[in-house]
Amino acid sequence: TMELEEGLMKVSDSDALHAAGLDAGECGELVASVFAEMALVHGHVHGDPHAGNVYLQAMRGPGGEARPRLVLLDHGLYHTVPDSMREDLCRLLLA
Repeated sequence: TMELEEGLMKVSDSDALHAAGLDAGECGELVASVFAEMALVHGHVHGDPHAGNVYLQAMRGPGGEARPRLVLLDHGLYHTVPDSMREDLCRLLLA
């Protein structure tokens, strides 16, 4: 299915992120944690994660502060990480 998402900013557009009040470090942490969770927890790797497929939206937190929300496009190609490889990668990261 498809839905229209308003206010998308390319993850690579630092000027737009700044203008929206988003912290670049928080945006980077969100992108990294989502992709890590996808691969290491769920075993799925997005097959085409370039700046045209990875966007952010500025959402308002409880105190009115801008918080990033990740929006991924083009879900036509995913790779599966076998359980044994995921376990080995997790052990490597925790070593």
